[in-house]
Amino acid sequence: MCSSDLFLDCFPTYSKERCVFSRIGVNQNIFCPKGTTVAKDLARFVRDEDKGKLGGVKRIVTFVGKFADWKRLDVVLHAATVYEKAFPDLGTCVIGSGPPEAIAQYEGMAKSLGLQRTFFLGAKPQDELADIMSMSEVGMFPSYKEPFGMVFIECMACGTPTIGCNSGGPTEFVKPEQGVLIDEEPDWRSEAGAKRLGSRLAQTVTQALNEDWKGKTKGPACVPFVREAYSTLAQCQGMLDNIAEWSTPSKPKTLMFHIGTNNWQRQGEFAPGSGILHASMHQTFNSMPGVKCYGIYPSKNQTGPEAGEEDNFRVFKLDHDIPICESVSPNSSYRWHSMNDEEFAAYRQRLENEVCQYMDEIEKREGKEFDCLITHHAFTNAMTGAQILERRRKEGKTKLKHFNFVHGTALKMYRWELGPKDRKSVV
Repeated sequence: MCSSDLFLDCFPTYSKERCVFSRIGVNQNIFCPKGTTVAKDLARFVRDEDKGKLGGVKRIVTFVGKFADWKRLDVVLHAATVYEKAFPDLGTCVIGSGPPEAIAQYEGMAKSLGLQRTFFLGAKPQDELADIMSMSEVGMFPSYKEPFGMVFIECMACGTPTIGCNSGGPTEFVKPEQGVLIDEEPDWRSEAGAKRLGSRLAQTVTQALNEDWKGKTKGPACVPFVREAYSTLAQCQGMLDNIAEWSTPSKPKTLMFHIGTNNWQRQGEFAPGSGILHASMHQTFNSMPGVKCYGIYPSKNQTGPEAGEEDNFRVFKLDHDIPICESVSPNSSYRWHSMNDEEFAAYRQRLENEVCQYMDEIEKREGKEFDCLITHHAFTNAMTGAQILERRRKEGKTKLKHFNFVHGTALKMYRWELGPKDRKSVV
């Protein structure tokens, strides 16, 4: 069941004609072939104490992910014990981080396995991630039922083929022309199962190197695939086409407002995928002729635009961590965040007030009303967006076209709360 069908299954009264399946986009100004090489560039990303292990390393394969069990970094480390022996010039880069105990667990595992050319690089900002992906022979992301798999798209956008597992989101888009999905391992949580899966991963890495996927077969197809199907530009253009289709004749300028669900990657703070997507779409819309986009996103640590940044966004300041409110049904309102009903209502009301005040200021400055409102992720911002539309209606303003990006995983959670259903049609 695709996301649009799942949405309509959850909300059967919603107009099917106004429900569009929009693929996630990646910013190809950031994620693109960088021309970086192992010989010239790898050392600047490696910890000082590990630089002595770089001798003889001419090629690398790369893992990216947080240190959580379902990302299956242990499988990558088991695989490395096999391909390190077969390819003396091959190194493994591990990008990501986690709680101190998880870092100690995986770095300790690498040492206990005797890995000599495995480099833990820590978390990296997007530009550095693109540099490392560009010099890699292949990206390895063997997560268990990855909800989507943005890292696959980012890696392909850098011209690098990918290897994952045959479950979750990657099954929808990883094709033989750009990568491979290896068979799942039912008993992956056991050490024996992790080793079996690691062996399959090592076999596939070996195949990728022997067949030169990067240079000859799969690599050349990666960038065009992303550009056509998964670029932010393609996604934003599709949304503008939807606006034109659903609207009266076009106006001189399309004025848009974005409400994000997570912080952007700026002021030295890393951002989760949802924050990166929001920032990327915001930048892309503002690069398109005839479009002006403003936005707001929550943050405990960040402040508004600095010198050199466009004054087209604001920060919704918090005195607590960002609440991840994936669903607001009675069953879930305490499961995915820590706010009670009163706090949750107050959060939405304050967000409504700040957005409406900001929109009023912009409309006065621009000399026109907004054309559309975009809310990111189910369901908190969607509810706030509905409040904003109703408030503006009462004020006599033109009705906004409201787009909401609904996270597929959240829909699956919510669908199961509505009642039993054949699991294969939802999961």
